[in-house]
Amino acid sequence: MASQRTTHIICQHLRQLWNDGPGLTLEYTERWTARQGQRLSRQSISRALNGRVTRMRDATAAQLAKFIECHTRGVISSEFLLGGGNDWLNAGNGAITGIDVRPPTRHQPGAGNSRQTPASKPAETWQMSIQTHLESLWQARGTSPCNPDLLLFLYQHLGDEHLWGAQEYAIAGAYYETALTYTRSARPRSLLLCRIALVNHFTGHPSQPHLDKAVSLAPDDPEVTAWDSGVRALVSYVQDQDFDQTIQLAERALKEPALIRELHFLVLRMLLKALGKTRRVTALDRQADMLLGSVSAPADLATAHEMLGTAYAAAGCVHKALSHIRSGLELYSTLENQESDQAHLHMFAGSVYLNLGDVYPAREHLKQCLLQDEEYTIHTLGLLCKSWIHDHLPQGQHWARRLVESLVRTIVAAGAYYVPDAEYMNTQQRLWRCFTRLGAAERILHHYGLSSHLHRPLEAAANASEALRGLVWFAGAPQERAVLRDTLPFDDWTWHAGGPRARFEIDAGRITIHAATYRGIVRMNMPRMTCVTGSRFAMQARIHGAGQMVRDTLRCRQHAHAGVADGTALGGGGILMTLGERTAIRISAHVLEPGEVVCEMRQHGQPRPLGRGFFGEEPLFLRMEGHGDRVQLLAGLSAASLSVLGTAKVELSDNTTTGIFAEASMDLQAITAEAETVFDQVRVEIG
Repeated sequence: MASQRTTHIICQHLRQLWNDGPGLTLEYTERWTARQGQRLSRQSISRALNGRVTRMRDATAAQLAKFIECHTRGVISSEFLLGGGNDWLNAGNGAITGIDVRPPTRHQPGAGNSRQTPASKPAETWQMSIQTHLESLWQARGTSPCNPDLLLFLYQHLGDEHLWGAQEYAIAGAYYETALTYTRSARPRSLLLCRIALVNHFTGHPSQPHLDKAVSLAPDDPEVTAWDSGVRALVSYVQDQDFDQTIQLAERALKEPALIRELHFLVLRMLLKALGKTRRVTALDRQADMLLGSVSAPADLATAHEMLGTAYAAAGCVHKALSHIRSGLELYSTLENQESDQAHLHMFAGSVYLNLGDVYPAREHLKQCLLQDEEYTIHTLGLLCKSWIHDHLPQGQHWARRLVESLVRTIVAAGAYYVPDAEYMNTQQRLWRCFTRLGAAERILHHYGLSSHLHRPLEAAANASEALRGLVWFAGAPQERAVLRDTLPFDDWTWHAGGPRARFEIDAGRITIHAATYRGIVRMNMPRMTCVTGSRFAMQARIHGAGQMVRDTLRCRQHAHAGVADGTALGGGGILMTLGERTAIRISAHVLEPGEVVCEMRQHGQPRPLGRGFFGEEPLFLRMEGHGDRVQLLAGLSAASLSVLGTAKVELSDNTTTGIFAEASMDLQAITAEAETVFDQVRVEIG
């Protein structure tokens, strides 16, 4: 069997060829493969075209690869396709090899631009442009001698169409790398390096080396300078979450007229989000006026309203956010082929109304989202579960059971169900993305004493999968544990602010950490207090209960409904262990849902689940133990009786650091500016 990666690449290129070649039919393809000695049925070809195959037979893959090579006149070789994309185009001077061409998708991790921007091109435009440039490329490479300037132009523009039109970033990067071989002066080489830096950012690779080299080649070129500032602004937002730096770099890039239109809108989206996160409403108003005054087409205007709605919601200006959301939905309703964008906006509107506590409009928007795009089913059902909290319906038990049954059916099918970035997830990661939506449903069932209604079917689904077996999805029976009595003086601990406005207070062993609501584990930049614990240790802390947190969130919702999105509310947090710069393990409470504990490991920014559990509204004890070659994570309602939620195999060192951290609940990010996390009974034993 061909690998999943090889199958995906062949299907992608077959679809691209089909779109570019309007004369192709299933019957013709069937006859062509028959003449090659291995006939493929029309059903097999159709399944590949429609993306309904994850693994294909070797013979099928070989025939389709030969078909693509023949009908692209050798530009896309069968060796490239069957090799999983590790080789690329023959550039005339020898094959360009070793390029990491991952399966193209519109949902690349870290892209920061998964939604359409006003700069995006209609599909028929970029498809036609790709076809035209490919035809020109075939002709240019067929002449002798080849014109390097023409080949540079064609390869760069093919990269541009895949970058901005198809949003197939890895393919765009391969075209840019090939174009580099034809550059004969500093300026075009610098601009290509800037484009490769942007592609690397989208695909999760380092961008800075290419930007540094581009600027060194053309230090005084305004277009190169604009590219450099723009790409660094995106990196600052997505990777570093340094929003002050994002704003500074983005404003510098947007002032430069030489900045191309597509990058302009991409940087503008990041600027609006950063202004919203840092609650700079006056600057956000100014950017909103400029944006709405610069676009006129209905589709562009609808996307602009969506961007502004997201930014104002992050800034806590929920009424302004809803105004832009309504305007965007009105415009999308007049356009064709905008169901996915409209569904996304309905889902976002539902989440904003939930933050205000307006249950009924929230449910109406979420129902519309479900009707328009199944991509958002799991997310939307999770939000619908949250709506139960606000108005315990008279028929609540019946309503809750029906809703949770729908969520369970969807999650059980998640092994094959689409979620964003699913192409890059194994079964374990894909189902974990779904299972992180369980907290709201579990709160409903916990209220009615029906927890087993959720546990049994999901544990059966997990046990049926080799990848999921052994993970803890629900807290088991508590085990007796030695109570920790010793600790290190807090004077020996190190404070990591992680960003502006973070601070801490210590009062009689009680630690309160204050943090902005947007800081989190994604880049390990949350505020925290740590100490060096080495390879053998045990750390335990008690965190405040979910009951008080729910009451705080309700108070903030009432204030936000009145237009005041300030003040402080209880947030989440837990225990974090770091090993080097890129490996971290944490156990956290109240971050996804009050009362929910989640354990995970992150390596190079990528999450791996370890376990989870739900414990109700009482204060929680969290514990992490290092045993030299493994880490164990526990939680419970008593310091002497804890449930094991996860175990990670990792070689610890003498430089291992462990500590407590604060992170805001997902529910707080749009309704208050600051969250505080309260720990007491913090204990550490080393050795």
